[in-house]
Parts: sequence; structure tokens; C-alpha cells
Amino acid sequence: ARSVDFIFCSRLLDLVDTPRIPDILAECHRVLRPGGRIVLIHMSKQGSERSWFERLYISVPWFGGGLFVSRPVCIAPLLEETGFQFVTRVYRREFPVGVEIVCGTKSE
Repeated sequence: ARSVDFIFCSRLLDLVDTPRIPDILAECHRVLRPGGRIVLIHMSKQGSERSWFERLYISVPWFGGGLFVSRPVCIAPLLEETGFQFVTRVYRREFPVGVEIVCGTKSE
């Protein structure tokens, strides 16, 4: 119940079933105090088109002996839908896929 000022999450949301992500973000929003900040880092992609990694992830789930359980997700729009303000996104292209750092603030 609005008890924390800051939430940091790295390399988790790309492991979570996509339909569950809004529930997780809603819970983060609920426990943050007004003015609290959230910072999320995870596998992502530049645009909305499916990346080669996503296509591989979907078509060959056993690839890499099941080691590749992550897939690119774009969180900034979901943070805004959850009610976070001042949402910023920094995308970095890395091999084999990109990473995004997303920050948001809970309104006062």
C-alpha cells in the first residue's frame, strides 16, 4: 500500500508471459508512493515489427536447449497505460537483440 519510493527491475519482464505484464505493472503502481519512480531494463526491440529473435523464439522453442526463454518486449506504452507519467525509454542495440531502459513516475 504505497510503501516504496523506487522500484528497479532488470531482465525479468522479458521472461514473463506477455498477458501478465500489465498485472505486474499495476502492482508496481499500487505499491509506489506518489512521486515514486520505476526503472525497468529488459530485452527489447526498436519498433513494433517482429525481430528475427522473436521469430526464432516462436518457431523453434527448443533452440539453445531451452536456454532462450526471453523474448523482446516493449514496456513504455504499457507503463503509460498503467498511469505512470514522464515515461522515458532508451534503446540500445546489442547482440543478439536490443535492450531498453524504461523509467516512469507515479503522479503526486
